[in-house]
Amino acid sequence: MIKRMPAFYCGEIDFWKFLCCIVIVIHHSFQIFGERVYMGSGSICVEFFFMVTGYLTAMSVAKKNEKFDSSKIGTQTVEFLLHKIKGFIYCYIFAVLFCLAVRILTEGVTKTILSEKFALTIVDLLFLNSSGLPHWYIFSASWYLSAMLIGLAVIYPIMRKNRDLFVNIIAPLTAIVLYSVMIKKDGYIGGPDNWYYIVTKGVLRSIAGLCLGSTAYALCEKMKKRTYSPVVSVLFSLINITAMAYAFIVLNKDNLDQSITPAVIFMFFICLCISASKVSALSPVFGYSFFSYLGKLSMSIYLCHQSIAYLASGIIKSSNYLKAVVDSTPSLRPVILLFYILASVLLGVICLGVCSRIQNRIKNKKNDPVKA
Repeated sequence: MIKRMPAFYCGEIDFWKFLCCIVIVIHHSFQIFGERVYMGSGSICVEFFFMVTGYLTAMSVAKKNEKFDSSKIGTQTVEFLLHKIKGFIYCYIFAVLFCLAVRILTEGVTKTILSEKFALTIVDLLFLNSSGLPHWYIFSASWYLSAMLIGLAVIYPIMRKNRDLFVNIIAPLTAIVLYSVMIKKDGYIGGPDNWYYIVTKGVLRSIAGLCLGSTAYALCEKMKKRTYSPVVSVLFSLINITAMAYAFIVLNKDNLDQSITPAVIFMFFICLCISASKVSALSPVFGYSFFSYLGKLSMSIYLCHQSIAYLASGIIKSSNYLKAVVDSTPSLRPVILLFYILASVLLGVICLGVCSRIQNRIKNKKNDPVKA
């Protein structure tokens, strides 16, 4: 049943998270077609996820009333990271098991499990694949989780020590420097495994995005204190929609120009600020539980969608006839893409449903002293 959410809830962020997730799903269709046909630069939507996490982290730190204690910050950081992992671990396990099953089905047991590379999955399972250690991706999208956790381990204790200094000075400067370095060096911010002397680009992207999200929090707090006329609220709505529409249109190109990449990141930043501050005239529309569900669904879709891509790719490659038809009939690609998106969303729904039931059962057992 769709119900109204509490006033503090911001469904607009969840809505944009869901759309960014779908763009990433479309981007990974190159694993089916063998080339980037749709949303060639769609992987940049991951920056929006990093920004949202940075915003929520800054909000979490702001709510902590206890006095900063440097002797406990290490323990508190670990507890914060474990809390983050707890939020997605069930969906992650589901995605890992499903993807392994798909890879065994399409590649065989020998190539998947009995090969030497399979031992490297321990790095993946420990969320260390963005550390630079040798690893073998069960599904490549998992780099995001590793980079996010490493990035949070860096910025969280700094933010706890001096939140005001961090969100207003350190965070924006760090984001500008890191994005500038990546764009200047490579011309784009893709390629999370690229090595930058002592760190992967994925970790740099994570820290930059988290810092930009923290900066958005500081700006949102100022925006919330002001009262806006209906005309201005409508204007904010138009700016928000225009910013994201521009980003999505541009991301359909492959290998964005150096001058366009910062613009896309800035569009995400604008969207987060307007959505989180709830100054848009459309903000009340997103205040229902349906959008909260979309927000949760975006993570499960993100974790599961590559299994569908691997499966579709395996089926096509297993038949010379199918491969020839797909390669010689470009008009079939939109149809295949649509089925791929729908299958990814369906698997995400199943994943979220199964994992939610497991979590609820575990929670009920803990709360029931008789059963425990």
